[in-house]
Amino acid sequence: MVDHAWDFGDNTAVVHAVSTGHTYARAGTYTARLTVTDSLGATMASTVVVTAN
Repeated sequence: MVDHAWDFGDNTAVVHAVSTGHTYARAGTYTARLTVTDSLGATMASTVVVTAN
């Protein structure tokens, strides 16, 4: 099993899904992070800076 954990950087709950969408409640700059964990426990993460207007 592979787990996909999305953290959108705005104190919302982490979503565990392959793909998802997110709407920010306030304008600002956020760091979103996706962490993927495989069935052996190995993890890989990627981050992106998002600017919401």
